[in-house]
Amino acid sequence: MLGAIIDVLVPNSIIEKINSHGFPYVATLAVAVPMYVCATGSIPIAAALVSKGFPPGSAVIFLIAGPATNTVTLSFVKSRLGTKAFLVYITTIIAIALLFGFITDLVIPQWKVQLGSISEGPAFWIKNISAVTLLLLFILPQKRA
Repeated sequence: MLGAIIDVLVPNSIIEKINSHGFPYVATLAVAVPMYVCATGSIPIAAALVSKGFPPGSAVIFLIAGPATNTVTLSFVKSRLGTKAFLVYITTIIAIALLFGFITDLVIPQWKVQLGSISEGPAFWIKNISAVTLLLLFILPQKRA
């Protein structure tokens, strides 16, 4: 639902302003960290961000940071493990999210990937190898039973 709201109600001018100032990663983190979202629920929101004009790396940042840093998880880590563990946890999640977001934006333009169209280059092979691997993971356990 939130992905649809972002897609419909957030004006493109706001996204263009954020991108032109070079802050899509920071904006994504600002939304992802406090938001209470599960891994499955974060997918439509990440897709909406990309469809509105955010770089694909921002979607990766949201997919990593959103589920791992919601307020419930953060309060649990701080109360049960202490402030030091909390700071290590949040810093690590943010650093990893930013790293993989940056790597994604470096790699995707080189693959010439457009949303919904992976028909050439390394992305084509990764997509097909991943599909076959997933299919085998579904089939092989069934043969043993």
